[in-house]
Amino acid sequence: MAEIPERPSLKTDSIYRHTMEQEDVADGDLSLTVQVPGGQETSVTVNSSKPVMDLLISLCAQYHLNPSDHFIELISTNQNHIKFKPSSLIGSLEAERVVLKPKGSEDNTKRVPNMPIATVRLIINYRQSHKAVVRVNPRVPLAELFPAVCDKCEFDPNSTILLRDSQSEHPLDLTKTLNDYGIRDLYAKDTKAVSSASKDTTAPTHKGCKKEKLTTEKKGQEEKENRGLFSLFRRSKKTTEEVWLSSPCAPVCLASCEDQPIVEL
Repeated sequence: MAEIPERPSLKTDSIYRHTMEQEDVADGDLSLTVQVPGGQETSVTVNSSKPVMDLLISLCAQYHLNPSDHFIELISTNQNHIKFKPSSLIGSLEAERVVLKPKGSEDNTKRVPNMPIATVRLIINYRQSHKAVVRVNPRVPLAELFPAVCDKCEFDPNSTILLRDSQSEHPLDLTKTLNDYGIRDLYAKDTKAVSSASKDTTAPTHKGCKKEKLTTEKKGQEEKENRGLFSLFRRSKKTTEEVWLSSPCAPVCLASCEDQPIVEL
């Protein structure tokens, strides 16, 4: 009966892959660009079969650095960061650039957990009686809040100013914060809309003047016609009275007849 070959352990398999990796890497030289702390760059030539940890030690010795205080980042030709083990052979990683960094600098590049930002309710007064509410950071300059305020009020940012209240004449300094002013409400004023309304009320348009002139002329014409009709009525009434008085049967004649003595027969 044939014996079943024993399955290699994970440790044995890892050693086998590492041995094959070493055999696949040609024993040759590799040109790398090295960036040292401070940003200075230089080109070096290393053996392809050198482990990354040995490369770190040799580079630190070349630039008089302490290997225990530094670490290596490998960057590919596509500008991607390469993951590696200290025992990985530099020739198997297809690295183009080596960056030497001091330990501790990675702490500055680590993702800082998102801390909740304390916000406050900002009350925006606009158009005399309108109000809007938006949550903002009171510690940032008003210039950063300005777009949100204009968007909330539907105002043009190019013609909008921020004031303490509707009676204030001096715009707020956008480089200061709400905390600097100690306020949680403000007044947004659209200067373009105010100037347009003022122009409409103080300077009548040409069309309005023309309409007013036509109304005045029409009124004058009606008054003139009324005066003509009234004069015609007065003349007509006077003529009628004159004709009536000149008639032989007029009451005046009757009155004169009544004054005569009556003679009885």
